[in-house]
Amino acid sequence: SPAQRIEGGLFENACFLRLKELNLPESIKFWRSTSGAEVDFVITSPNGENIPIEVKMSMSPKKTKTMGKSLISFANHYQPKNIYFYTRNTETHFNKRGSTVFFIPYHKLPML
Repeated sequence: SPAQRIEGGLFENACFLRLKELNLPESIKFWRSTSGAEVDFVITSPNGENIPIEVKMSMSPKKTKTMGKSLISFANHYQPKNIYFYTRNTETHFNKRGSTVFFIPYHKLPML
């Protein structure tokens, strides 16, 4: 619904503002493959690693064990050490395809 899209957009903006607090040397980017896979944000760590961050306002417990096609595509291309999901309040992690996948509440900053 339009209200859910607005709420999701506001949540994504709140996550973007939290990431800006990291004062990274490079600007926050997003990623889109030629086939249309997208990752909400990509930040570059101080050591030059591309770190994908996907924003999910709500997560079902089953979804906290999966990455989704877009992140799998990104991971296959860049082999990131860490992958992040910004969520409203879910906090967990798992290992997948050589990466550690973190689900963290948006009020926490990722550990680079």
